Formats: sequence, structure tokens, C-alpha cells
Amino acid sequence: MNHSISKDEEKANFYSEQIGNRVATFMFYLSNVKAGGATVFTSLDLTVYPEKGSALFWYNIKSNGKVDRRTRHGACPVLVGTKWGV
Repeated sequence: MNHSISKDEEKANFYSEQIGNRVATFMFYLSNVKAGGATVFTSLDLTVYPEKGSALFWYNIKSNGKVDRRTRHGACPVLVGTKWGV
């Protein structure tokens, strides 16, 4: 039996226009924000406000290589202050 994966199948599993080829994300907050600047995961009904020295980590794909759409997130605008992160 041939168990090889075609390049198209590989791309479908490990690449998407929404996340690129990202497997996981680690976000480290370098500053506090006085107002705004949250990271919002809409599918999880989760809002994380930046706090200097804190970090977020999540996998962007499931163990089967498919995109985990629950990890879709957005950055809210900073209303007062500055948000720095890596």
C-alpha cells in the first residue's frame, strides 16, 4: 500500500490562508494597558487583557493537522496607553 501524502493534501492539512503554517502561538505581554487592548477568542467567549509579564499559549491546529477554528482571535484597540508584546 502507498501511504504517501500528496503536496496538495499536505498543504490542506498544515496550511490555511487564515493562519499560514502556524502550529502554535505564544504571546508574551511586555506592558500593561490602562484601557482596551484585549485579545478576544470569539468562539470560546474568552477575553484576555494584557498584563505585563503574562503570556498566552495555544495550539492553532488539532492533533489531526486540521485548523482549530476555536483559536480564531482578534486584538481589540488600545484605548489608553500602549500595548507591547512578542
